Amino acid sequence: MKNDPNNLPLDIKKTEEQLLRLTVQNNIKEFRISKNFSQKHIAITLNVSQPTVSDWESGRKFPSIFHLLKLANLFECSLHKLLGIDDALVKSGSPPVNYMREQIRRYLNLCNMDELKEVYDYCQYILYFRHNKG
Repeated sequence: MKNDPNNLPLDIKKTEEQLLRLTVQNNIKEFRISKNFSQKHIAITLNVSQPTVSDWESGRKFPSIFHLLKLANLFECSLHKLLGIDDALVKSGSPPVNYMREQIRRYLNLCNMDELKEVYDYCQYILYFRHNKG
């Protein structure tokens, strides 16, 4: 399959991963600044250390899917937007969205049952409040 992320050459997969990391680290910092949040505020809200937030913004570390979901909720944006994926592409089901879905699926396959339940509960929480908000 032409658009199957599993069939991409290794160097293309690595480049896509580097681009995703760069996009996310920049978006975390830009959203934080636009909301006038300090790194300490984000750290306290997400129950992580301030150096962890700094590591996310500098690219030294990458947030877990659970923390990405919490960040998107804190910044009042979609996970897609935090990941740098245009909302129009999300609605169209285009290859980048399919690729991200596959990456999220792969990540979730690495989680243990407690972590999966925590992510599921958090997604339910977000859906409930977004549904009742508007």
